[in-house]
This record gives sequence, structure tokens and C-alpha cells, in this order.
Amino acid sequence: MASVTANAVCRQAGISRNAFYLHHASTAALYAALVDELMADIRAESNASVDRRMGSGGRDDFEGALVGALAKHEDVLRALLPSDDGSLVKCLADGIEEAFVEAALRFGEHGGSFEHRLRCAYSAWALVGFVQRWITDCDHPFLEGMDRFRDLNASTSESAAKYDSGHAGIYEMCKGDYPPILAELRKDGFENLLDVGCGTGRMIEVANAKGVLEVLDVEPDPGPKVPQGNKPMVLM
Repeated sequence: MASVTANAVCRQAGISRNAFYLHHASTAALYAALVDELMADIRAESNASVDRRMGSGGRDDFEGALVGALAKHEDVLRALLPSDDGSLVKCLADGIEEAFVEAALRFGEHGGSFEHRLRCAYSAWALVGFVQRWITDCDHPFLEGMDRFRDLNASTSESAAKYDSGHAGIYEMCKGDYPPILAELRKDGFENLLDVGCGTGRMIEVANAKGVLEVLDVEPDPGPKVPQGNKPMVLM
């Protein structure tokens, strides 16, 4: 936006310089006003979506509400995103992340925990990144690309679920190693297993089958559960 002059804005909009400066002190002030309006719409649409869900007791397309807020400003986004230095993208992602977090807090769904914030950040940056790439490389309205975005999101989730289910290639290659690994660990003796990683499902299955007394899991709580007493524990 720093390279955009008031004269250029006036020519593009077909207005006089006097008209421009009647409303905005500078192009930087215009930029700030546009971003503030966009962020206000994101908050308004997210709150409206939550209100609808709370009122009906059902589900509402929360992600669709956020996309709708962005779509209202597509002309502005098309003007600003191609030359953005990263500040607008970050502003959008931060705003959408906060919308996800605030919605979860209103429903009491672990909003604000570290794990939940990571999920919100991932979802926000995925949406903003998709919109930026669509706007940069495609002339069609980005609402037309939202089905593709949802397909990509679903594909990512399915891949993660497949990895954790024991059917992914890495599991097929390595799951036979888990019993001897567990046998070696048992030589030192332990009665608790603390799961702090991802993809540990198969190892936990083996541990349970071999008589580990307790599996302690940090999810969805933000902090690990501390075992009672001084039972030996192995960390995964």
C-alpha cells in the first residue's frame, strides 16, 4: 500500500482529490479503514453464526459465515493481497483464529487451550492461504472455490485419521517393531505411559495388551496428568 498514491486511488475511483481527503487523511488511513471494516465483518458474521447455533440448538456453517464475510470484501482483497507484504494476511489469519477461539469459548469446547489454539491457527491460515492463492491466480469469485477448499480440508483430515488408524504405510512397515521395543522398556520397569505425541496409537494398543496399568494422555487438556505416587513411567 505504501507505493499507492492518492492520485492513483482518485483516478481509479473516478473522484477528486478533495473528495478523497474529505474522508481519509492518507492512503495509509484508507488502508487501515478498509482492514478495520473487514475485521469487523468477520467478528460480526462469526458472532451471528454462534447466535444462530445457540438459538436453534443445531449446527451452523461457521466456516461458511467467515467465508461470507471475506466475500463481501473480495474487490478490496483482490486489490490488496497481490502486493501484500504479509501484514494483511497475518491480520486476516489472526482475526479468523480469534473468531474460532471465541466461538469455542462460548460453547465451552476447550477454547483457549494450547491444543485448541493450534487447531484454530491451522484452520485460519489454511483458509486465508487458500483465498490468497485463489485471488492471485484465478479470476473467478473465490466463493466458487470453497467446495474445493472443503475437499482439501477433508482430504487432510482423512490422511491424518488414516495415519493414526494403523493402516498407513509407515504403520505397516513399523508396527511389528513395537512389541520388542516395549519388551526392552519393560526391563527397566514402568507402570504408566504418558502419551505426549501423535501417531502413538499402535504403541498404546500394544502397551495396554501387555498390562501397562495406566495410560496418561495430555489431550484434550493443555497440561499432562501427573500420576499418583512414585510409579515408574515411560514417556512417549
